[in-house]
Amino acid sequence: MFRRISYLADYGLVPKCSIIYSAGSCLVARITTIASCSEDNLCVKMFSKKLFQIGQHVSIQDQKNAIKIVTTTLSHVSDKRRDASSNAAVLGDNNKQKTMEDLDGPSFMTSLYWLFGKGYFQTTHQLQIEHSNIYGPLWKSKYGPLVIVNVASAELIEQVLRQEGRHPIRTDMPHWRSYRQLRNHAYGPLTEMGAQWQRIRSILNPRMLKPRHVSAYSNAINNVVTDFIEKVTCLRDTKGDGVMVNDVAGELYKFAFEGICSVLFETRMGCLNEEVPEETQKFITSVGEMFRLSPIVILFPKYTWPYLPFWKHFVAVWDHLFLVAEQQVRHKMDEIQEKVRLGQPLEGEYLTHLLASQQMSVTEILGSITELLLAGVDTTSNTISWSLYHMALEPKIQEKLYQEVISVCPGDQVPMSDDITKMPWLKAVVKETLRMYPVVPGNARINVENEIIVGDHLFPKNTLFHLCHYAVSYDPTVFPDPHAFSPERWLRGSQGENKKNQHPFGSVPFGFGVRACLGRRVAELEMYLLLSRKLCGTNYPVSISFIVVNEFCERFSYYGMKAVLTLYFINYLHWDQNLSTAVYHAFSSLCYFTPVLGALIADSWLGKFRTIIYLSVVYVLGHIIKSVGAIPSVGNSTVHIALSMLGLVLIAFGTGGIKPCVAAFGGDQFDEEHTIERRKFFSIFYMSINAGSVLSTVITPILRGDVKCFGGDCYALAFGVPAILMVIALVVFISGSGMYKKSPPEGNVLSDVCKCIGLAIKNRWRSSEFDSKKKHWLDWAEEKYPRRLIHEIKMVLRVLVLYIPLPMFWALFDQQGSRWTLQATRMNMAFGSTFVLKPDQMQMLNALLILLFVPIFDVVVYPLIGLCRINLTPLKKMAVGMILAALAFGAATLVEVNVMKTVVEPAPRGQCLLQVYNLAESDIQLDISGSNLFSQPIKSYEDPPSYQHLQLGGSSKNVSMRIIQNKNTSECVQSFREQKAYSLILHSSGSGVVCQLASDNIIKSKKMEAHLRFINTLSEAMNITVGDVDFYVAGDYGISPNKSVIRNKYTKVRCSSGSQVSFINLGLLDFGASYTIILTNGSVGIVPKKMVDVVANNIHITWQIPQYILITAGEVMFSITGLEFSYSQAPANMKSVLQAGWLLTVAFGNVIVLIVAEGAGLNQWMEFLLFAGLLVAVCIIFSIMAYFYKYVDPEELDKLFQDKTVDGEDDDSLKKDKKEHMEQAGDSTYLKSAIKNTAM
Repeated sequence: MFRRISYLADYGLVPKCSIIYSAGSCLVARITTIASCSEDNLCVKMFSKKLFQIGQHVSIQDQKNAIKIVTTTLSHVSDKRRDASSNAAVLGDNNKQKTMEDLDGPSFMTSLYWLFGKGYFQTTHQLQIEHSNIYGPLWKSKYGPLVIVNVASAELIEQVLRQEGRHPIRTDMPHWRSYRQLRNHAYGPLTEMGAQWQRIRSILNPRMLKPRHVSAYSNAINNVVTDFIEKVTCLRDTKGDGVMVNDVAGELYKFAFEGICSVLFETRMGCLNEEVPEETQKFITSVGEMFRLSPIVILFPKYTWPYLPFWKHFVAVWDHLFLVAEQQVRHKMDEIQEKVRLGQPLEGEYLTHLLASQQMSVTEILGSITELLLAGVDTTSNTISWSLYHMALEPKIQEKLYQEVISVCPGDQVPMSDDITKMPWLKAVVKETLRMYPVVPGNARINVENEIIVGDHLFPKNTLFHLCHYAVSYDPTVFPDPHAFSPERWLRGSQGENKKNQHPFGSVPFGFGVRACLGRRVAELEMYLLLSRKLCGTNYPVSISFIVVNEFCERFSYYGMKAVLTLYFINYLHWDQNLSTAVYHAFSSLCYFTPVLGALIADSWLGKFRTIIYLSVVYVLGHIIKSVGAIPSVGNSTVHIALSMLGLVLIAFGTGGIKPCVAAFGGDQFDEEHTIERRKFFSIFYMSINAGSVLSTVITPILRGDVKCFGGDCYALAFGVPAILMVIALVVFISGSGMYKKSPPEGNVLSDVCKCIGLAIKNRWRSSEFDSKKKHWLDWAEEKYPRRLIHEIKMVLRVLVLYIPLPMFWALFDQQGSRWTLQATRMNMAFGSTFVLKPDQMQMLNALLILLFVPIFDVVVYPLIGLCRINLTPLKKMAVGMILAALAFGAATLVEVNVMKTVVEPAPRGQCLLQVYNLAESDIQLDISGSNLFSQPIKSYEDPPSYQHLQLGGSSKNVSMRIIQNKNTSECVQSFREQKAYSLILHSSGSGVVCQLASDNIIKSKKMEAHLRFINTLSEAMNITVGDVDFYVAGDYGISPNKSVIRNKYTKVRCSSGSQVSFINLGLLDFGASYTIILTNGSVGIVPKKMVDVVANNIHITWQIPQYILITAGEVMFSITGLEFSYSQAPANMKSVLQAGWLLTVAFGNVIVLIVAEGAGLNQWMEFLLFAGLLVAVCIIFSIMAYFYKYVDPEELDKLFQDKTVDGEDDDSLKKDKKEHMEQAGDSTYLKSAIKNTAM
């Protein structure tokens, strides 16, 4: 088949609906002549187009698009089918011979009512079923003097056809015959009758019906098929947006036209050229016009034809058809004569044979060739269209055909006629298509030689029978479940058990007997050769679409959940930053330890498919439990923590377990020879991962922060949506189960590797000094394991040694979701006055940049480096990636240093923080006992510049203070505790200055909100509403509690005191700031004075972009290149071992972060700087190791171990001596296999 028609119905490459048969059942005026059109399917166009649009001009485009006309009204054959009538008809009544007069059926007026009153005029094939349900398998229809006997039973059709005589007649075709008489042309196989017809058929048959002759047309037809494929590909790419062919029915029509011309005329007409030649297009148009006019002409009496306005047009189009045919015949005659003159052998098939044999005159050849050309188009194009349509709807059928074709013709081998004999499923698909959509739904016969008995009825000579093939094709007694497209029904043996129950005359699309379709073999060959070729230019199995969608949804669920995880720990579970970071990376580490377990389960026990299914169920359960744990009303904090941890463990086992299976399972869907398609699949697969990551890290933070539930951030929803996506991922994956290639578990090579290493260590430990020396310690396992395996393990271990420094890169990389997110919570996230980014949304920048950087590095960066003659090998790329990651953390350090300037650091032990508000009417001098703080006068209502450190000398202290105002002195004593922050509020009273001490909140809001409190200098108490937060402030310098409000501009804040209401303007309350609002009395009412206790986050989030750019560039150079390097250096059966080792480097990297976060106790900027320094040091170590590494070619193993018994050698024997540099490898998302030998 055309190899995997992925969703062709949706792409417009095949029709999406049924044909409306317009004249199939011969129930119109002049039915005798219309029925005669069918040479058992040779005159197909008259019945496959909308023939009876009388007076309406139908263009060639109408005929090309006729395949697309819909009928969804295929009614099932009624259970009320008259079995009794059928039995009676078959068994007969021995007591009385029934005649035509005994037949039931509709009258002339009833028939007209069915056709025009009930609307069956253009769906007369449906009328066959309706009338057979009413009248049984045998009935008559009257049209004036014309009486037709309708036969709708396979048994009865067989009886009619087996009694048709030596010269079967379908009735004549008077309008076609009249034209030939008018122009003195010879009759052809469609218009000739009697003995002369038999003579013509006997000459035409051998080269059309004998398989050995028909097979000779394979090359010519295959050339047409190739051109058709190229034409469809060109149309799809240039006019169909790369996915759709807008008029494939029209192109199939041209294909069939070109195919039959290449057989009959032995030449190409150019129907598939980009620009169809003008003469060819006129020829095609003439054919269409002839079929459009034929049913119109036949409706009128013959004596009126010369006077009809369209008769001249009818004659003119026939003239052009014969003119073109004559030109082709004359050209071939001249060619034959020239070869005879030169003594050259004659080459050619059909036309050459007819002319050279001289069995027919040139006039007879011209008449026959023209009629055969007209008959050979619709059968092919319509059947192919419907075959493609059903295979697009039912990928299982398509996949089965694909497997059959590639088993017979592997690779790019072009099928020939001999190959088709080995493809029973292909033939079954075509047979089933012809059953459901016969090009001619009915056929006609006239018994001209003898009376015949059909059932228990005797019919006289010259009875016109209408054989209702369409009704029989949908007879459930012949074809169970007739409306289902089931090619299996045509197979023998276990695959097609129902075939033995099918009547041989249940479906006879090409007729039966001597008058069977003359072009049947050629039409079938055209259909087989096209359907067995690659039509869409792709070897992508349909099943990969399910895998890609599954991966997208799974990655959405994972990254969406993980994006909000750190803030969930801090804001919901109320853990500190270090514990949150530690648990976050412990979870990440577990996610990368479990792939080893998943690989073992898949390879040793369940297989990839079932492993994905079972662990996905575990995955879903983890998400659900995690979501339930985020519902505040479900238990207390202990329950929330327990559910959260259980959910995370299940998620880690689920995502880690399926991680090594999904990509490998996708790769398994491709055949070995389709390496390019497999590489592109991995690119698409990687893109789906990043697309899921981008969307999820944008959407889930919105669900968390913008949707409020249970009185706060909606973590339950933010975790619930990823859970739903994981359910979708599981359902989608299961939906494609019928199309997957499922390899059974073959054993895990990792266990063999471990056993081999264990045996080598054991034998080496037990060896004595008298034992023979080994070149390598692994050679001690030679007693049990083959030398090839030992060599492969040596190669793998050399790569795994290089993996030792790699975890440090991942230690930095995975902090995007923890430390970098926490850094973002202390930055300004606003873009303009309307859009505010959420801190956990910044993680999407990495996935977004990956999508951008991969092609940039592939197309721009690496080629430019190559032009500079710099040999950038994979190991060098990885080292550069490490440096970029270290630079990213250097940038993060600079950002952190500036972010910390907006943070008020808590006082150390033995100290506290103190600021003073002077609410008196004049300046105040403050003297604190034992301290020289506040040596300058404090101005009235001045915003304190900063907190001052007050020495306590212990955990707490009562401090005496002297306050001087206008030479008046007041004393004040307040109690302070270490590591606290205080505001000392001074205000006037009748006896002097009074001091109040208030505790301050200097910790920035973890939710990026603003902290706010009020001091009321008025005598009346105030109720204040800021957004949806209410404050109560007592009068006479009362102080409200500190509360959090969301970042916003508050220009109309409601203040009420008793019945009096006023509004105040607080302005912008910004991210992370702490404010004290002092309410004073002014001339226009209440006047707020805003004091800033803690500065807002004034470092904009865009300053994080450089570090994300650097870390992403590092990922492209380190991660993708590292996978490429690993795969290129590993033997084929050891790639899974290196994959496991690679994933473990990620796991250990997260363990490093866990240790540092819990044990280092450093300031954040110092921690960033530490990680950057460690990575630089590791990069130096890695570079030294890489310098001494020698690249190897795993394919050399096949040469060394051709017989698998070659003597062992040290792995140095695998190193190549030449020092050529490695070819520049384009880092794309798939792995390149050809790696040359070089040092770093």
